[in-house]
Amino acid sequence: QDLEDFDHTHVPFEQVVEALSPTRSLARHPLFQTSIGWEHDGGFSGVGLPGVECTALPAPTAVAKFDLYIAAGPEPDGGLRVSVEYAADLFDRDTARELGERLIRVLEQVTGAPETPVGYLTVLGSGEWGRVLGGFDDGPVAESVSFVDAFAVQVERAGSERAVDDGLGGLSYVELDEVSNRWARWLIGQGVGPEVGVVVCVDRSVELVV
Repeated sequence: QDLEDFDHTHVPFEQVVEALSPTRSLARHPLFQTSIGWEHDGGFSGVGLPGVECTALPAPTAVAKFDLYIAAGPEPDGGLRVSVEYAADLFDRDTARELGERLIRVLEQVTGAPETPVGYLTVLGSGEWGRVLGGFDDGPVAESVSFVDAFAVQVERAGSERAVDDGLGGLSYVELDEVSNRWARWLIGQGVGPEVGVVVCVDRSVELVV
C-alpha cells in the first residue's frame, strides 16, 4: 500500500487536506507534526550559468513549518548531512540535536547490517542510557517480593474477595490458594519440581489461572 501511494505524488497537498477534512488548528499542521525529507542535491535546484560555478548554501528560516523537520542528504565527500528544524516552543537546541543524533545512530546500524531486526537497533546513546538507568532512579527502592509471597499477603488481607472470574464462575483468594496448593502437591507427587516444564491445555477459564 505504501509503494502504491507514490503513484499519487502529483496530487496537490491542498486536495489531500480537503479530502481528509481533519480538525483544523492554528497551533499545528492539519495532517502531521513531524516530517523527514531527503535532499539529494542539498536543496539546490541544479540551475547554473555559463562560466559560473554554483554552490548550494542553506537558507535559515525564521519560522518552523512543522514541530520537527529532519532533512538528510549526501555530502560531496560521501558522508551524510542531517539538519534538524524544530519549533522552539516545543524543543530546545540540545533536545533537537539529540533527536538528530538518534536518527544518525539508527541509519548507521541499518546500513551497516541491514539484516538487523528493528528490535535490536540501539536508539539511545551511552549518556542517555546512563540517565535512563541511573539518573531517573533516585527514589526509594521497593523491596523485592516474590509472586508467591505477594499472593500470600493478599490471601491474608482480602481472602474472601473475588480473585478471578471468567464470567461463568470464580474463586476467592482463599479458594484460589487452596485449589492451587492442591494442584501443586499433586504435581510434586508426580515428580515435578523447579525448572521442570509442564504442558497445559485448558481453555481460557478460572481453571487456566489455577
